[in-house]
Amino acid sequence: MAALRFFSCARFIDMSSASACPIRLGPRFSKTAFHTAWISPATEHASPLSRNIFTADCKSGSLRTEKRLTHLMSERETPVLPAELRRLLHERPNLHWSTKDGLTSWGIQPSFLEWLAEMVRPGSLTLETGTGLSTIAFAIIGTRHVAISPAPDEHARIEQYCRDSHISTEHLRFIAAPSHACLPTLDLQGSQLDFALIDGAHAFPQPVIDYFYVNGYLKVGGLLAIDDLQITSVGLVHRFLMTEPAYELVEINECKTGIYRKLRATSYPRDFASQTMNRRNPDFSFLPPHLRIRQAAKRLPGFWALYRLLKG
Repeated sequence: MAALRFFSCARFIDMSSASACPIRLGPRFSKTAFHTAWISPATEHASPLSRNIFTADCKSGSLRTEKRLTHLMSERETPVLPAELRRLLHERPNLHWSTKDGLTSWGIQPSFLEWLAEMVRPGSLTLETGTGLSTIAFAIIGTRHVAISPAPDEHARIEQYCRDSHISTEHLRFIAAPSHACLPTLDLQGSQLDFALIDGAHAFPQPVIDYFYVNGYLKVGGLLAIDDLQITSVGLVHRFLMTEPAYELVEINECKTGIYRKLRATSYPRDFASQTMNRRNPDFSFLPPHLRIRQAAKRLPGFWALYRLLKG
């Protein structure tokens, strides 16, 4: 099946390997919003009742499940944002340092922070790679939060903002180190993560390394968010998760932040043949066209008999 293409969200949803994933029009259609739905490849082999139907909304730039989350979520139909979070979204303090612009804000989009306030419960064990507005949001929500980034000055600015805004940092733990250095030996005192956000270094292979270790700490039923999927080195993780039966897509927020739920325990590495992403093996797409044709011909029945006949 050809890959689903529409607007900027399409690059994150590779349907080429989802032969059992029907696409249908949703209940609403207009010039400003186009809705479509499909069954997640991650739940292709699950029972029909357990499969998720997703709705794509180009007007809001989000992909959402029609099935509500039952883990780490509030039952509020109309969420009321804490006053501290409303202030944070309004002020968007400059927490990051850029050699080009000086102090600036690379903060994640407000809709994601609003989502956090609605879905993540106080007291949950949370972690993020990278720090910024999201770190303050976790402090406002009241989670037991671990923030990992090699930027102690940034950590100090976050703590100063929290002091000035009377936001408690009692349960906020900073680790001033690269995530690939501290994640392998991270001590969570026997607990597992309820929620994790991967938004640290974006250069390959860092997002893959972050996922590898964070997956091991995340509980079954926990949620994983990955920001900046539009960056190819980050989007690789999304493309893998869309073929991974252990995860299901919950939402793509503003066409850039993927949110996934862990459905079952998994570990890596395991044999490549057991992974859905490798079911095209052998895959010679890396070769030039004439060599791809040659390799395909070699796999045809009777090729070698015909080759010997013509040669001899």
